Amino acid sequence: MPRLKRLSGAEVVEILGEFGFEVHSQKGSHIKLRRSGVEQK
Repeated sequence: MPRLKRLSGAEVVEILGEFGFEVHSQKGSHIKLRRSGVEQK
């Protein structure tokens, strides 16, 4: 099985953005994401 490509945090945030996630808040290097258009419980 081939190895997986190593992704940076910025690349992961960009990919998740394509699935409707957006940055909710950030503290240092930790980012909280929320999915837009989905009602929270």
